[in-house]
Amino acid sequence: MVLKTRDGIVHVRGVAAGPQDRGFEGAPAVAIGVTCLLGGAGLGVVLAPPGPPSTAEGLAALTSILWAFARLAILRLMLPRSPQADSAIRTAWALGLIPWLGGFTPTLRLLAWAISGVVTWAVAIRRGVDRPAMNRAVAFAWGAQAVVVAIGYLLRNLAVLLLGGA
Repeated sequence: MVLKTRDGIVHVRGVAAGPQDRGFEGAPAVAIGVTCLLGGAGLGVVLAPPGPPSTAEGLAALTSILWAFARLAILRLMLPRSPQADSAIRTAWALGLIPWLGGFTPTLRLLAWAISGVVTWAVAIRRGVDRPAMNRAVAFAWGAQAVVVAIGYLLRNLAVLLLGGA
Protein backbone atom coordinates (compact mmCIF):
# COMPACT_ATOMS: atom_id res chain seq x y z
CA MET A 1 0.00 0.00 0.00
CA VAL A 2 1.44 3.34 -1.05
CA LEU A 3 0.46 6.20 1.21
CA LYS A 4 0.67 9.67 -0.26
CA THR A 5 1.51 12.59 2.03
CA ARG A 6 -1.92 14.20 1.72
CA ASP A 7 -3.65 10.88 2.42
CA GLY A 8 -1.41 10.38 5.46
CA ILE A 9 -2.28 13.82 6.86
CA VAL A 10 -6.00 13.22 6.31
CA HIS A 11 -5.70 9.82 8.02
CA VAL A 12 -3.81 11.27 10.99
CA ARG A 13 -6.42 14.00 11.41
CA GLY A 14 -9.19 11.40 11.25
CA VAL A 15 -7.52 9.14 13.80
CA ALA A 16 -7.04 12.05 16.21
CA ALA A 17 -10.59 13.31 15.69
CA GLY A 18 -12.53 11.43 18.31
CA PRO A 19 -13.35 8.43 20.45
CA GLN A 20 -15.04 6.23 17.85
CA ASP A 21 -13.62 2.72 17.72
CA ARG A 22 -11.55 2.10 14.60
CA GLY A 23 -10.10 -1.33 15.43
CA PHE A 24 -6.78 -1.74 13.64
CA GLU A 25 -7.15 1.48 11.70
CA GLY A 26 -4.64 3.09 14.10
CA ALA A 27 -1.85 0.91 12.67
CA PRO A 28 -1.01 3.44 9.90
CA ALA A 29 -0.74 6.13 12.57
CA VAL A 30 1.74 3.96 14.46
CA ALA A 31 3.69 3.39 11.25
CA ILE A 32 3.78 7.12 10.51
CA GLY A 33 4.85 8.01 14.08
CA VAL A 34 7.60 5.40 14.31
CA THR A 35 8.85 6.38 10.84
CA CYS A 36 9.08 10.02 11.96
CA LEU A 37 10.95 9.01 15.12
CA LEU A 38 13.44 6.87 13.21
CA GLY A 39 13.75 9.46 10.44
CA GLY A 40 14.58 12.26 12.88
CA ALA A 41 17.08 10.08 14.71
CA GLY A 42 18.68 9.04 11.41
CA LEU A 43 18.90 12.65 10.22
CA GLY A 44 20.71 13.59 13.42
CA VAL A 45 23.30 10.89 12.86
CA VAL A 46 23.73 11.65 9.14
CA LEU A 47 24.04 15.42 9.62
CA ALA A 48 26.54 15.16 12.52
CA PRO A 49 30.17 15.88 11.64
CA PRO A 50 32.40 12.79 11.56
CA GLY A 51 34.27 11.82 14.71
CA PRO A 52 33.19 11.97 18.35
CA PRO A 53 30.18 14.26 17.70
CA SER A 54 28.82 11.62 15.32
CA THR A 55 29.12 8.97 18.04
CA ALA A 56 27.36 11.24 20.51
CA GLU A 57 24.54 11.83 18.01
CA GLY A 58 24.23 8.09 17.47
CA LEU A 59 23.88 7.52 21.22
CA ALA A 60 21.39 10.40 21.50
CA ALA A 61 19.35 8.90 18.66
CA LEU A 62 19.38 5.47 20.30
CA THR A 63 18.33 6.82 23.68
CA SER A 64 15.54 8.87 22.05
CA ILE A 65 14.17 5.73 20.43
CA LEU A 66 14.44 3.69 23.64
CA TRP A 67 12.77 6.42 25.70
CA ALA A 68 9.91 6.67 23.19
CA PHE A 69 9.08 3.01 23.75
CA ALA A 70 9.60 3.37 27.52
CA ARG A 71 7.04 6.21 27.54
CA LEU A 72 4.56 3.95 25.74
CA ALA A 73 5.12 1.24 28.35
CA ILE A 74 4.61 3.74 31.18
CA LEU A 75 1.40 5.07 29.60
CA ARG A 76 0.04 1.54 29.16
CA LEU A 77 0.90 0.61 32.75
CA MET A 78 -0.62 3.72 34.31
CA LEU A 79 -3.86 3.93 32.36
CA PRO A 80 -6.94 1.70 32.66
CA ARG A 81 -6.94 -1.34 30.35
CA SER A 82 -9.64 -1.83 27.74
CA PRO A 83 -9.50 -2.41 23.98
CA GLN A 84 -10.70 1.13 23.28
CA ALA A 85 -8.28 2.69 25.79
CA ASP A 86 -5.36 0.62 24.46
CA SER A 87 -6.12 1.75 20.92
CA ALA A 88 -6.42 5.38 22.02
CA ILE A 89 -3.16 5.25 23.99
CA ARG A 90 -1.24 3.57 21.17
CA THR A 91 -2.60 6.04 18.61
CA ALA A 92 -1.91 9.07 20.82
CA TRP A 93 1.63 7.85 21.48
CA ALA A 94 2.23 7.28 17.77
CA LEU A 95 0.94 10.70 16.76
CA GLY A 96 3.10 12.18 19.52
CA LEU A 97 6.15 10.79 17.70
CA ILE A 98 5.57 12.93 14.60
CA PRO A 99 7.44 15.98 16.03
CA TRP A 100 10.54 13.78 16.37
CA LEU A 101 11.03 14.02 12.59
CA GLY A 102 12.52 17.45 13.27
CA GLY A 103 14.55 16.33 16.30
CA PHE A 104 17.94 16.06 14.65
CA THR A 105 19.87 18.50 16.89
CA PRO A 106 19.91 18.59 20.71
CA THR A 107 17.78 21.75 20.84
CA LEU A 108 15.27 20.45 18.32
CA ARG A 109 15.18 17.12 20.19
CA LEU A 110 14.23 18.94 23.39
CA LEU A 111 11.52 20.85 21.54
CA ALA A 112 10.25 17.63 19.90
CA TRP A 113 10.19 15.96 23.33
CA ALA A 114 7.98 18.73 24.77
CA ILE A 115 5.66 18.90 21.76
CA SER A 116 5.42 15.10 21.79
CA GLY A 117 4.04 15.16 25.32
CA VAL A 118 1.45 17.80 24.48
CA VAL A 119 0.34 16.01 21.30
CA THR A 120 0.12 12.63 23.06
CA TRP A 121 -1.95 14.13 25.86
CA ALA A 122 -4.28 16.05 23.51
CA VAL A 123 -4.93 13.13 21.17
CA ALA A 124 -5.60 10.74 24.06
CA ILE A 125 -8.08 13.17 25.62
CA ARG A 126 -9.84 13.61 22.26
CA ARG A 127 -9.98 9.82 21.84
CA GLY A 128 -11.82 9.47 25.16
CA VAL A 129 -9.13 8.68 27.74
CA ASP A 130 -9.95 9.96 31.24
CA ARG A 131 -8.37 13.42 31.62
CA PRO A 132 -7.07 13.13 35.23
CA ALA A 133 -5.59 9.70 34.53
CA MET A 134 -3.96 10.95 31.33
CA ASN A 135 -2.60 14.02 33.15
CA ARG A 136 -0.87 11.75 35.68
CA ALA A 137 0.37 9.28 33.08
CA VAL A 138 1.88 11.92 30.79
CA ALA A 139 3.41 13.79 33.72
CA PHE A 140 4.95 10.57 35.00
CA ALA A 141 6.16 9.28 31.61
CA TRP A 142 7.73 12.54 30.44
CA GLY A 143 8.79 13.52 33.96
CA ALA A 144 10.55 10.21 34.51
CA GLN A 145 12.57 10.77 31.36
CA ALA A 146 13.46 14.31 32.43
CA VAL A 147 14.59 13.15 35.88
CA VAL A 148 16.68 10.24 34.56
CA VAL A 149 18.35 12.43 31.93
CA ALA A 150 19.05 15.15 34.51
CA ILE A 151 20.59 12.60 36.90
CA GLY A 152 22.70 11.24 34.02
CA TYR A 153 24.04 14.70 33.20
CA LEU A 154 24.69 15.37 36.89
CA LEU A 155 26.64 12.12 37.31
CA ARG A 156 28.58 12.69 34.10
CA ASN A 157 29.56 16.21 35.14
CA LEU A 158 30.42 15.02 38.66
CA ALA A 159 32.67 12.33 37.20
CA VAL A 160 34.41 14.88 34.98
CA LEU A 161 34.90 17.18 37.97
CA LEU A 162 36.24 14.43 40.23
CA LEU A 163 38.44 12.80 37.61
CA GLY A 164 39.75 16.12 36.31
CA GLY A 165 38.79 15.41 32.69
CA ALA A 166 37.84 17.95 30.08
